[in-house]
Amino acid sequence: APLLLLPFIENAFQYGISTTEQTFLQLDITIDTHCLVMELVNTVIHQKETKSSNGIGLSNTRKRLVALYPKQYELIIEETPTEFEVHLEINLA
Repeated sequence: APLLLLPFIENAFQYGISTTEQTFLQLDITIDTHCLVMELVNTVIHQKETKSSNGIGLSNTRKRLVALYPKQYELIIEETPTEFEVHLEINLA
């Protein structure tokens, strides 16, 4: 689906990249004949938590996954105090 991965990548830049602190962003997207896999890990910048965020982007993305790929995907999102990690697999068969 068009732009399905975009909210994850936008959030990684918005909440994980800084010009004043040492940060990182690692993105790996692979596609084979029947599966798309995205691994995304980024730093969590705590001072940006004050930015207004309603969380609607990830919520809408979850809804799109359910509607477009019912029982054909796995989404794991994990957050520690210093890192945010997204693992997404979509069965394309």
